[in-house]
Amino acid sequence: MLGKHFFAGVNTDLLFYLERWNCLNSISTYQTRFEGFLPPENERHMPRACISQPVLPPQSQTYPNPTEQEIEDSLLPYGYRKISEGTFLHNASRMLLTDAAPRNVRIVSGTPVPFDAIAEIASRKIMEWAKSRMDSRQ
Repeated sequence: MLGKHFFAGVNTDLLFYLERWNCLNSISTYQTRFEGFLPPENERHMPRACISQPVLPPQSQTYPNPTEQEIEDSLLPYGYRKISEGTFLHNASRMLLTDAAPRNVRIVSGTPVPFDAIAEIASRKIMEWAKSRMDSRQ
């Protein structure tokens, strides 16, 4: 069952936008679907992408927004380590999650669901920065 549709009107680079969703889909069973293109909102603007996402359990006392520590603890068993606030890196795959903040992640039955985090393959520069940051902590 699909949930709310989102229309990407502020993303000027549609290929980059769709690649980010593809990366996020690759690490989770929670799948965001590309539904199609919509006309631009204004003349001389790019077309908009329309995506849809499955419905998550509603935010409640049973499924509240997690704390930053709960997000970190839930991602650690999957090989992600926190490198900055709301930012996690998986060294082996170089998958970088940014904006993995409590408003963008839900933990359902102990499993992290980053439904609106940004996922991408970390550049060499980011990998070097993350390594030097972790080395300085030790």
